[in-house]
Amino acid sequence: MKRKDFLLCGLLILTFLVLRPSFALSYDKDAVLADIWNKSLAKFEQALSLLDEMKDLPDKKFLGKDKEDNIKKFNKIISDVLEIISSSEAKEIRDNIIKLRTEKTSKEEKIREYQQKRVVASEEDGFLVTTKKEYDEKIQKLKSDIDEINNMIAEETNRLIAVLGEYGIHASYEEIQGLLNTVTGYDIAVMYGTFNNIKIITDKLVTLMEQSPNDMEAQKKYYGVYALLLKTCAYMEAGFIDKVETEYYPILEDMHEQSQELLTSAIKQLESSANLSVNQKQTLEQNIQSLHSHQDVIKRYHSYLKEQCEQVKQLQIKYESAYDVAFNTYRTISLSSDLLSMIRDSIKELDILINLQVPEIIVFDNENLEREFKSISEQLL
Repeated sequence: MKRKDFLLCGLLILTFLVLRPSFALSYDKDAVLADIWNKSLAKFEQALSLLDEMKDLPDKKFLGKDKEDNIKKFNKIISDVLEIISSSEAKEIRDNIIKLRTEKTSKEEKIREYQQKRVVASEEDGFLVTTKKEYDEKIQKLKSDIDEINNMIAEETNRLIAVLGEYGIHASYEEIQGLLNTVTGYDIAVMYGTFNNIKIITDKLVTLMEQSPNDMEAQKKYYGVYALLLKTCAYMEAGFIDKVETEYYPILEDMHEQSQELLTSAIKQLESSANLSVNQKQTLEQNIQSLHSHQDVIKRYHSYLKEQCEQVKQLQIKYESAYDVAFNTYRTISLSSDLLSMIRDSIKELDILINLQVPEIIVFDNENLEREFKSISEQLL
């Protein structure tokens, strides 16, 4: 190929890459589920081995294996499994929205920077000088980018609605907006996908048990995996509760304290100073009103998180109880026919639990409240 032909070909390819319409890579559900199945099954087999040898180990031993050592290894495996099983389309969409919102925030900060610089910018061109007109063009470009990002966020939100519908969770656009404007919304979106994956894995376990009704060891192993799926659910819920209690509550309490300090100061200034102008008094009164409103939102946010935690705690208790029964059954298996019947009944209970698993979604009754929640969420993250 001649050099000019080679360059022309390269130019055409580059033009195609630049001008082609942007699109999101399709989510290959089958490939993801196959990967989840293979990786999690191998991990669960390791966990079952640890549990099987637990009964013969001492509670604590200075050297060598003991129950405490096995429990640590077991919890690490369950944590690894949760990371594997949480891979889902809902999680992918959640991550996309987080990235888009971060990019939007960055561009908004850039706009504020350019607006500040524009104030003292020159009207005329000069060497290494950015003029007011050039700042206006930069700002307009960023605003255009933000509009595009908003459209992409809306598309991803609609995509999340569709995916949750496939999971059996039917929510409106406003409900999903409410979900994503709270700090726990991202965790709940992941929980949706994780529970859906667990349902799929459980169905596959039943199929395997039906295919090998006379293989006692296989039946026992598959039921053991089912028991560990219940444990994984409880572990996930415990992680949700811990994050709220150890990360989000302290930040909210700190925000409330800061708000109270400002409120006390503003009230004191308003009451004690006789030299304030009318405008200064109005400013302080507006500050006091705003701080009262901010405190109300913080309290409402705290109550919302507390209510979510209570719901998840109740669910965690149910999953822990279901795991205890399932693991007891795993240890006392005698008849495979009884086992298959039992796992079918257990799956019905699992479906009930999964349908109860998601905390209530908040729907904002006005834009100001939504904006406040979103602002607090950004500070909590």
